[in-house]
Amino acid sequence: MGALDEIFARLEARNDAPALFWDGRLIETSDLLRRVESWRSRLKAFGLRRGDVCGFVGDYSPETSALMLACLRDGHVMAPFTSQTKAELETFCDIAAVRQLIRFEPDDSWTAEARAAGSRAELVERF
Repeated sequence: MGALDEIFARLEARNDAPALFWDGRLIETSDLLRRVESWRSRLKAFGLRRGDVCGFVGDYSPETSALMLACLRDGHVMAPFTSQTKAELETFCDIAAVRQLIRFEPDDSWTAEARAAGSRAELVERF
């Protein structure tokens, strides 16, 4: 069993144990894992393949946490950005060869933007 399989097995074993505390409420592990599966389905529907870069803008939250776990699980490269990078976001996305950009709002809602399929970044190609 690989390290990621071990992490997910441990999360699944925790079921209803607390996973996150966000915006005054407790998020159970089972809820976090449901969100991970939703993101895995979305990323697949967006056409992301193993090694593709998924960029996201937002603070840590249940949805961003689930997105990061989904990316890890499926072999996508993550490019996390903060709202402070707004002026440089296009440049950063180009440098990172972001294929899908997801923007999170403070209420954890999100929008997704497909980006032109360009060449993969040199760093990504080395992996």
